[in-house]
Amino acid sequence: MGPSTRFTELAGCRVPVQQAPMGSVSTAALAVAVAEAGGVGSITALGLTAEQVDNVLAGMTARAAAEAGCDVVAVQGTEAGGHVRGDSPLWPLLESVLGQVKVPVLAAGGIGDARAFAAALAAGAAGVRAGTRFVATAESGAHPAYKQAVTDAAAGATEITGAFSVCPLCATSPRARVLSTCVGALRDLDGEVAGQTTTGGRRITLPRGHGLPPGTAATGHLDAMPMYAGESAAAISAVEPAAQIIATWAAAVRR
Repeated sequence: MGPSTRFTELAGCRVPVQQAPMGSVSTAALAVAVAEAGGVGSITALGLTAEQVDNVLAGMTARAAAEAGCDVVAVQGTEAGGHVRGDSPLWPLLESVLGQVKVPVLAAGGIGDARAFAAALAAGAAGVRAGTRFVATAESGAHPAYKQAVTDAAAGATEITGAFSVCPLCATSPRARVLSTCVGALRDLDGEVAGQTTTGGRRITLPRGHGLPPGTAATGHLDAMPMYAGESAAAISAVEPAAQIIATWAAAVRR
């Protein structure tokens, strides 16, 4: 059992960890693994029809959490991987928000190991939202090359860029934190096509600068696709089962 917080009480989970929704990386298997380990799993409906979403949900358990009408604020610092809308690092932002809202607050951005998880709870967060750590999991839908790139990342290996701006979310904010290696590979890419992938049961072409991260079905110039990763990638050294990660984090706050 993990610590009891306002977030665990609201969501009905045992460990105050929400796995961030990450497009094709957030498979049903990953969401279920996180939920069964005591956290809150998430999927996205990007590229899916209503019928396909129903089919995905039909094979999952933890639907009760979505129907409970949880009311939570997620505070994202610029350390976060993926789309970044704010301009403040996590810790000063978290401190300011905690004093202004009454609902449970989740800390996001740079939460990639047990130490950061414990620090967020100690600072007053009701839980965390983590994405990068769950890219490098056995259940993740990320391409093996993407998982390896995350585990190989050292400190300072990520950057916020507008290079991968061909996506629905980028219409309002094209800024995203990715591994710097894919920015360089995109710059060196010869041509306007990065590769192909399958989404919603259809095989599609991925243009240069598209925003879909390389999933297991992706082919082509994987190194020039957006490998979203936060600064926490430097703390990730191996691909592990999601349940093992959550158990380790929960143990860190029981000591």
